[in-house]
Amino acid sequence: LHCHVGGDRSASSYALRTRRLIELADRLFPDAPPGWIDVGGGLAGTMPPELRAQFPEPPPGLDDYARSICGPMRERWGADGPVLMVEPGMALLSDVMEFVC
Repeated sequence: LHCHVGGDRSASSYALRTRRLIELADRLFPDAPPGWIDVGGGLAGTMPPELRAQFPEPPPGLDDYARSICGPMRERWGADGPVLMVEPGMALLSDVMEFVC
């Protein structure tokens, strides 16, 4: 299962989408979980203060995201659940690029 939602980068939004993916997995794969669940990307990462100031509230840290995503998955499947995939593009690139106009 793969989810890609833009906009809200809060840790709570990732917890919500993870729970929804779990609900969907339970409906679509009643006998066994899917092989993998991809929660998409858009995670905020380390960034310069100028970029950080553009967010309406301070972006979560990677530990916040990990708790929000892994918590529901462990609650549902323990350590034997689907492979978790995360696309950390923004988290990796937010402090390595400069935009010039």
